[in-house]
Amino acid sequence: MRRPMDISNVDMISKAIVTIMFSNRSKGEIYHIVSPYTLPIGEILQMMAASQTNKKFEVMNIEEIYDYYTKSTDKECFSEIAFECEIISYIAKNQLNICMEKTVHILRALEFEWNIPDQEAIRRACIEAQRVGFA
Repeated sequence: MRRPMDISNVDMISKAIVTIMFSNRSKGEIYHIVSPYTLPIGEILQMMAASQTNKKFEVMNIEEIYDYYTKSTDKECFSEIAFECEIISYIAKNQLNICMEKTVHILRALEFEWNIPDQEAIRRACIEAQRVGFA
């Protein structure tokens, strides 16, 4: 569970897109809107577990997830989860990295800076997810 993940919230991503879009640099260029501040998925899951005081949270590997949902009566949900696990497995095997340095450099020149993810950001995200009924 060491695969680095970008966990930027939609507000930061939107702000980055708008910042580039309204600059004079946006014409005919391709930008990869990815924060340079990533965390390993295992660390993200540990932070989520620490943030969720009223819920049991268990980190599972892909095989455990597959076994858990195989026993599920909701076959449509199982099919979606199985598909997502296959995608995650495929992504984990990919050794290519998205080249984001140009975009990060341009955003910094436009006075945009990504937030560094931390325990407090994860806690706020978990609270919001619970508030809207996602978790």
